Amino acid sequence: MSAPRQGDDLVFEPVVTLLARPQFLGVPPELGFPRSGQDTGTDAERLIEAAGRVCYDSYGKGRGSADYHRHLQEVGHGSVTEHALWSFLLAGVSRGLTHELVRHRVGVAYAQRSTRYVDEQESPWIVPPLFREQASDPPEVAALRRQACAELARVRQEACTGYARLLGLGQELLAQTHPGLEPAERRKLLRGAARSVLGQGLATSIVFSANLRALIHICQMRGVRHAEAEIRIVAAQLAAIMRAEVPAYFADLELTDAPDGLGPEVHGLPRLQPY
Repeated sequence: MSAPRQGDDLVFEPVVTLLARPQFLGVPPELGFPRSGQDTGTDAERLIEAAGRVCYDSYGKGRGSADYHRHLQEVGHGSVTEHALWSFLLAGVSRGLTHELVRHRVGVAYAQRSTRYVDEQESPWIVPPLFREQASDPPEVAALRRQACAELARVRQEACTGYARLLGLGQELLAQTHPGLEPAERRKLLRGAARSVLGQGLATSIVFSANLRALIHICQMRGVRHAEAEIRIVAAQLAAIMRAEVPAYFADLELTDAPDGLGPEVHGLPRLQPY
């Protein structure tokens, strides 16, 4: 799947890219860790196991790694999963989606494309999943979806034209009221004012970092049928990536078709204690 190109009118699919993952360097051997069957799995799983064993001074004792992670999930011991952190780039998503995503505030960090610093005159808009054609569509349904996309493209063009006009009017206004502004300050002020005509379907990119506990919670909350379809699709992609990153916690992941037919929903994630 290719990333959206600048100048494309409409974007139909998100692109979720893993940017960074945990690297576990190991614990001092004098602590007696590990014994056979311990300290196994991905770096993230080894880090979580080490953090948990510190709590109970259980280096070199008790369960092997697989049973250890199962036990953590059975008792809901989520705090040790906060030590493992991943970073993702989400591209081809709407500002409506990111407004929902940033409501998750615990164990996460965000860095989003700025509409004050970036010229949005030719930026694409995101097509909501309801308006995206599907292979199973009968001709009359496909025609309605294409009609909706055409209307979305028309509204987008009107908004972009209005945005450009506001930039021009703002230039004239600032020339009269604040002629001494530095160019960078002028651009930021103009774009910040003109962006008011851009809809929440405006395409954006965001770097999103979260620990394992937060990622499980986000996938559970945003990957269910009650979530909005666009963010549900992204949650399913995140969960699929995490299945390879920490199989001990995502081994039971199941993606099924949501009742609305607009993408998958997420099942089978562990229930950790709330924050």
